[in-house]
Amino acid sequence: MAFCKKDLKDKSSCLCINTTKTDVAKSYERISDFYAGKSVFITGATGFLGKVLIERLLSTCTDIGSIYVLIRSKGGMNLEQRLQKITDASLFDKLKSLKPDTIKKIIPIEGDLSKPGLDISISDEQRLIDNVSI
Repeated sequence: MAFCKKDLKDKSSCLCINTTKTDVAKSYERISDFYAGKSVFITGATGFLGKVLIERLLSTCTDIGSIYVLIRSKGGMNLEQRLQKITDASLFDKLKSLKPDTIKKIIPIEGDLSKPGLDISISDEQRLIDNVSI
């Protein structure tokens, strides 16, 4: 697995994550088998599709490691409040009643998709490098 941060000529940045060739070539019977023991980094987690993706991963991939989500402070709400707002959506009600500890797998990372390098702190960037597989 490789994780890199590149500065492009146009002053924007990107974070790149490469899965290993064995992950790509390996055949999986179930999607949950692919995610077992792996941690995921998701941008757009506060949007409709992001919430659905998080809920589906937590519901169906019970052995998933952690789900790191990029969230920015917005509208007077800090990072933790915005994460709470995500998990307070009715979409997560069944998951919270059946597997309440699963929500703890969601780990917020403060940043901004519109800024260079996603505006992620050096410590959070290292955390992603050390822990994220997908």
